Amino acid sequence: MLELSSYQLETTPSLRADIAMLLNITPDHLARHGGMEGYVAAKARILDAAGAEGLVVIGTGPHLDPLADARRKAGGKVSIINPADAPATIAGVASLAGPHNAENAAAAPHALPRSASRRTRSPRAWPVLPGCRTGCRPSLLMAAFPL
Repeated sequence: MLELSSYQLETTPSLRADIAMLLNITPDHLARHGGMEGYVAAKARILDAAGAEGLVVIGTGPHLDPLADARRKAGGKVSIINPADAPATIAGVASLAGPHNAENAAAAPHALPRSASRRTRSPRAWPVLPGCRTGCRPSLLMAAFPL
């Protein structure tokens, strides 16, 4: 499992993935990408990595909804994620507060094999990494789930 920035997606044209996630579009790196439209286009490159057969897991919002619609119209597999779909086990975890973290938590089960997805509902499936300050996003916790 990889979490890739818009910068990294620009330099990995051969990336292939069984599952690609696009969540939490916020106005970052706008100068580099020439504005929000360029930033969204850079982030949307992850969807190409899934190819025609891969699953795309995508959040909701004005920048993401058109991408999900285009994927569906092309016959691709799409799962729409909403922060309200997050497991209740994250409610009391201060380091996972906020709708962007709830969206990450709701998306996490889609990254696991179907046989293991039920385990994500357990509080033990949400480890907290001590010392995680800057540069360590909560979505990286998904990589620490036991299979």
